[in-house]
Amino acid sequence: MATQDRWLPIPPGDQRLRQTVSPLTLNPALSSRQLRQLASSAYIPVRTGVAAHPACPSRTLGQLSRDVSAQVRQAVAANPATSGRVLNRLADSVNEQERMLVAANRSCPPKALRRLADDKHNSVRAVVASNPSVPLPILLRLASTDCPANYDPVFLSFVGGDPRAATHNMLAGVASNPTCPPWLLHRYSNHAAASIRRAVAGNRSCPVEVLTELLRDTDTGVAATAAANPGLPRRILSMWQLTRGC
Repeated sequence: MATQDRWLPIPPGDQRLRQTVSPLTLNPALSSRQLRQLASSAYIPVRTGVAAHPACPSRTLGQLSRDVSAQVRQAVAANPATSGRVLNRLADSVNEQERMLVAANRSCPPKALRRLADDKHNSVRAVVASNPSVPLPILLRLASTDCPANYDPVFLSFVGGDPRAATHNMLAGVASNPTCPPWLLHRYSNHAAASIRRAVAGNRSCPVEVLTELLRDTDTGVAATAAANPGLPRRILSMWQLTRGC
């Protein structure tokens, strides 16, 4: 039976990665038995949809994690229902995108996040930095030991060849993490790079006093992001809107 593929939204971590799935597997009412049967489909979009399904049985996800299709394995890596044992194994995958999706998965076990924090690809380490499940010592290490000189040529080409941009990508990941300590958010709120200040402004754990300062940021994008933060008290937002004539 022919079905039309559909884009499945990617979990937070890396919106550039997309997987096509069959509409057949988008039904939230699918039973474990039905998902197990669909997992043996010859069609990659169907198996990908099963691997991305929130109700997919753990054993089925384990089987799909060894699928010949990288697309299916990436769906397993992104699924929060995937077991820590499977995620720990996928963290050692030779496929960079699989490791990135594992690094973004909130169910990723700490020991896997520790290894991924030392990944040879900076893009993977930056995703680890934004994962709310990353242990604080690892987050602080990523914030303090990142060195532009260590960035690989492939990742530098992705960010335009500028080592500073590569560093900013990492620090923005740290600044966007809801577990980032308030003192570090305060430090990053004064960073010269607007992208990092914007990450602070969008952090729901950002202290009110830092958000208030960011409302006066010279970069309109930073100020607008701070104004949209749910943690900003309504009275402060109203005063800011009045000063802007909104």
